Amino acid sequence: IQPSSDPCESAMRYSLSASLRFKKHKYIIQQNLIFNKEEDGMPDNANFHIFIVPAGSRRWAKLNGITPPEEGYVFSYETFNEIVEHIWDFGVTHFTFWALSCASLKRRPSNEIEKLFRLFGENVRELKESTAFKKRKLCVRFAGEWRYHLPAHAAPFMHALENDTMANPGPTLTLLIAYDGAGEMIDAVDKIRDRYQGLPASAKTLLPESLATKFLPPVDLMIRTGGESRLSDGALMWQMRNAHLYFTETLWPDFQIAELASAIEKFRRQEWKIGKLNGP
Repeated sequence: IQPSSDPCESAMRYSLSASLRFKKHKYIIQQNLIFNKEEDGMPDNANFHIFIVPAGSRRWAKLNGITPPEEGYVFSYETFNEIVEHIWDFGVTHFTFWALSCASLKRRPSNEIEKLFRLFGENVRELKESTAFKKRKLCVRFAGEWRYHLPAHAAPFMHALENDTMANPGPTLTLLIAYDGAGEMIDAVDKIRDRYQGLPASAKTLLPESLATKFLPPVDLMIRTGGESRLSDGALMWQMRNAHLYFTETLWPDFQIAELASAIEKFRRQEWKIGKLNGP
């Protein structure tokens, strides 16, 4: 979209643009780029887990003349909603999205954090009423220290959403909020230490069972937008140990289904060296 000094005008134009661009690229899902388990030698119950680190919303706002920069988060949720609607068409069984890190909580001004929390609350409520949620019968999970940071009125709704969808047979959508991977690992070790005198012989089993994200399978593909080729704060450290990594210069609000399809296709074509598909 072209820069505009009016955030409301830019929001309307971007919303229309987002709708058109995702419709335009919907054909990609119909062009044999869907993750075909039978074709790829995967059993029907195999997991396909994509983890997205969405960077670049503030920079995107600045480039598009939108002020203040935190208004970029409004557009980032537009992209998130579109991805949530279509990502399952690629055979994805688990989609994990890093909505907010502990580092951001510490370095962002309080008014920006308040806006983020407000947007998040609105978006989660919209998610529950969305077509994707109802059509896919999504199981929604949250991980991180959100209980200690989100407004008091948000916690009951999120607890209820988790409980109400826990038994849903569809794919799993996990939102990481006020999350830190290194902190998660430290907390898991502390749990084991408090439960046992020293580390027992079964620590290899106890560690993953003590993680806040213990319900997640290994990550198959991590996508990070925003032009930085790195991991962040030890995110999903246990699940990421064999993940394929996809880094892109695209800023998150501009991330499209076309690029998601490209990342998945590249992932599928890479030689598997850990024997997940073809065995040792």
